[in-house]
Amino acid sequence: MGMYTSFRFQAIIKAEYIDAIKLLYQLHGQVESEVLWKAVFIKFPKIEIASFAEDVRACMIPFGSDCSERYYFEANNTGLFNNVWQFECELKDYENTICHFMQSIVKLIAEKVICAKQKYENDDEWSDINV
Repeated sequence: MGMYTSFRFQAIIKAEYIDAIKLLYQLHGQVESEVLWKAVFIKFPKIEIASFAEDVRACMIPFGSDCSERYYFEANNTGLFNNVWQFECELKDYENTICHFMQSIVKLIAEKVICAKQKYENDDEWSDINV
């Protein structure tokens, strides 16, 4: 079945990207998971990082794998508390999806990263992820 990586994330989102995060949650379950991030990029062309949408496992952030347990920090079903976006999910990170997310998406939309940690399935400790 493979190893899962837990990913815990919390950041202050720049005001101009709050609606992009809300749209991500609105579209979840309404469009095929493979095109979820692409749909967000279409509505927000300022986000010129569509390569992340091509990542096989991009749809698992922030929603997790269908085969894993999913954890959410719920706030109006968007993961947003004012301008703070937070979530926790699990995915098989074979393609370095978490790193790709941090380098492509987070660098653009986050004003400040409060928490970015990962933990491999067999590990006891969380490790910090540098942006």
